[in-house]
Amino acid sequence: MARERRTESSGCRVRTVVVSPHHALCEAIRRAAEGAGVEVAACCHEAGGLSQLVKTVCPEVLVLDAAFPGERGPELVRLVARAGEGVPPAILVLLSPADEREAPELLRAGASYYLVKPLHFETVVARVEQLSRGAQKWFGVAGSRPSRFRRGEARVAALLSELGVPEHFRGFTYLREAILLVLEEGGALRGVTTHLYPSIARKYGVSPAKVERSLRHAIEHAWTYGKLDLLYGFFGPAVDARKGKPTNSSFIARLADKVMIDLALS
Repeated sequence: MARERRTESSGCRVRTVVVSPHHALCEAIRRAAEGAGVEVAACCHEAGGLSQLVKTVCPEVLVLDAAFPGERGPELVRLVARAGEGVPPAILVLLSPADEREAPELLRAGASYYLVKPLHFETVVARVEQLSRGAQKWFGVAGSRPSRFRRGEARVAALLSELGVPEHFRGFTYLREAILLVLEEGGALRGVTTHLYPSIARKYGVSPAKVERSLRHAIEHAWTYGKLDLLYGFFGPAVDARKGKPTNSSFIARLADKVMIDLALS
């Protein structure tokens, strides 16, 4: 029988499986999940048992640490997506900074989202909860969306200003739209060049290339004239070592995570 996802209103805990070669990482996620409505039903430390584990436990969300020696993250994601019957679990991939280049392939393979180490474990748990609910419920249902959407808009604008992005820049508007679009679609940062930029470009009647340039200019301005201690403290490992600032996608993903947690706790 094909399994169905639990709904937010069912009152059930979110069944989650954590897959990592590192026992300490699994335990850290399990501790962070306690009391948050997230059940870590199993931890798997060997990639070879992944397919059978998915079939047996039928998790709603699978947290995959793509750090198994000799294994590629996209292949493990495809293995999970093919395992079991019915709806496959949402897949949250944990990446090292050196492996972030695999992110586009991971998303094409079936990953729902990825986070880059070092990790804030409250972010991991919040993302698991969000993925379990699906994209449609982030801004609420049955008339609740406008209130949360307005709070999301206000929080995004406040964060961008705090980080030194001027409100009169086109990039400010496009960054706000990008972050809200990521949240509205369930937090999954889908193809930046194939989906995100074109969506914003259509709304404002410009080219995707113009959107990309405006975003990059706004981020570069913040890194030139903003408070560097605040910026580095906020983005940390998301900063591209070669460019001295986060990429457009890392900037958007980090702010989306921050807003998601802020709204969940408010």
